[in-house]
Amino acid sequence: MIALFAGLWSRIHVYVAIAGAALAILTGAYMIGKQSARTDEIRRSAERIATQARERAHVEGDVAREPDPAERLRRDWSR
Repeated sequence: MIALFAGLWSRIHVYVAIAGAALAILTGAYMIGKQSARTDEIRRSAERIATQARERAHVEGDVAREPDPAERLRRDWSR
């Protein structure tokens, strides 16, 4: 019985090694892709935050130039 398993193992150990190497390569490729996706998401998030900050600064600058924006809105609404 042990001889049967030893003979079988001697024939398939190469295939098991190849399957293990293929699994390691696929796992590595998956992890690299996951890291790349995470990096891209961080970059997009930073760009989105910068765009929002520029827009906020633009709006706040427009509001600061008006003497009283609430009075202008009341005047426009009451017409």
